[in-house]
Amino acid sequence: CVTTVCTHTDRQATRVLVQGPMPRVLFVAAAVAAASVAAAPSTSALFGSAKTTRDLFAPATTGDLFPRSSTTSERDETGEPGESGESGESGESGVVGADVLDYDFRGRGDVGAISALFARVLAVGIDDVPFVFLIDASLVCSAKPDASRSDLCYELRTAPATSGKAIQVSATSGPDAAYGAAMYLRAYCNMSFSWDRAGGDNTNDGFATKVMAGEASWPALYNHDDGAGQWRLRDISYGFNVCTHSYSHVWYQFETAAEHFGQSWQGLLDWMALNGINLHLAYTGQEEVYRKVYNSFGVDDVTFRAWSNGPAHLTWSRGQSMHGVGGPLPQEFMTSQWHLQRQILERSRALGIVPILPAFQGNVPPAMADLFPGANITVQDAHWGGGSAAWLDSTDPLFQSIGDKFMSAIIADFGMDTDGDGVGDVTEHWYEADGLFTSGDPPWRRRMGEADEHAGEQAGAATDAEMDAAMDHESFIHARQAYLAMNSTDPEARWMVRCKLGRGTAFILIGLT
Repeated sequence: CVTTVCTHTDRQATRVLVQGPMPRVLFVAAAVAAASVAAAPSTSALFGSAKTTRDLFAPATTGDLFPRSSTTSERDETGEPGESGESGESGESGVVGADVLDYDFRGRGDVGAISALFARVLAVGIDDVPFVFLIDASLVCSAKPDASRSDLCYELRTAPATSGKAIQVSATSGPDAAYGAAMYLRAYCNMSFSWDRAGGDNTNDGFATKVMAGEASWPALYNHDDGAGQWRLRDISYGFNVCTHSYSHVWYQFETAAEHFGQSWQGLLDWMALNGINLHLAYTGQEEVYRKVYNSFGVDDVTFRAWSNGPAHLTWSRGQSMHGVGGPLPQEFMTSQWHLQRQILERSRALGIVPILPAFQGNVPPAMADLFPGANITVQDAHWGGGSAAWLDSTDPLFQSIGDKFMSAIIADFGMDTDGDGVGDVTEHWYEADGLFTSGDPPWRRRMGEADEHAGEQAGAATDAEMDAAMDHESFIHARQAYLAMNSTDPEARWMVRCKLGRGTAFILIGLT
């Protein structure tokens, strides 16, 4: 599985952003080699520099998110431009860029949370962090490159002497500020930041501690770096997929690493901010929400827990036609994950990372077919073992009823509490509902068979894009109803769909564009 979608070029991640009046959909694809879409802008090129031949910082690794014009060893003014910055304009034809999404990432994040992040990473007190952070939604950095379609940027400057700090980081959001400070540490202090299981952070033998002891000092910015701006080429840097939350994240604790996994949620969120990720999938704790919702429709706890998979297999009971494997799911686990999700969301919001919450997608306990015999529910045999799967058609009124209740519960449990009553009032309006359906006919998707694949050729379609663009009215109607189950509760809902792009055996979404 692609653990972090749309960050590492060696995983050939491709993203296509499509938006229309109904519904608003963001496709994020773990691309296969035969992806039949125009190439999206390179995922290694999310930030562009105002400079042309002499860029701000060299990349820490070849899989870096941001284009730089020199290598790590070329810290003087003799470096030649690199290749990654040239990829931002590739494949523009046929691709609707992130700039058309009417969503503002600016102003998100808290300077205190960003400072605390660097105190953790550098293992120093917060007063010993070398940065002054300024988050300003209205910030306009120095000359914006033509390749950028974003209003997000950061600038590094020598900090005012009165601040007692070395570097001032001004940015439009928390992740931009964190990335900018991390780039200073990478380029000037020979540090690197990675997952614990991949070797962890390298802070140059405790360089910050040496500074505190008077044995070293924070390097000054070169003149050509002081005040130079870095702009995102596109607004979005996205993290994680649905599988990761069950295969790996389900074992994480918040502050301490789980045994044998060597990673905590706190460390993972820090890593995300340090690498500029500003949008992440927040799937933890949803089973407890579903339990309460299904209780209200007559499904008791015993039935629900038996229908859910065990922790390691939750991905497959969240919408992929496999249920009751490794279960029943303990109530204590559901409750603890619910509380953990609230911790995760509190920290991610403080860092300025926008969460994507789950939305109802139509998979229901088979007991619902008995409780609502008149509903359009298809009960299917288990795909890979376990109990039966059941799908509720999105055009059935019951779909809307469950969707409304689930959205209300998600907002109340995992939304932002704006009035201080302990109940969520509003979210960031991002939701995911897809599942990689592996059997039967789910509510709004169908599998492209060989006949479908050749239909476009017979109609005289000249390109893969034209073949895939044929409108399937039935799928469109189902997709619209599925979106209304989000939109009627949250009028600003954005529906994110993660799918595999390809032809023949891959699953294709029809009609949403």
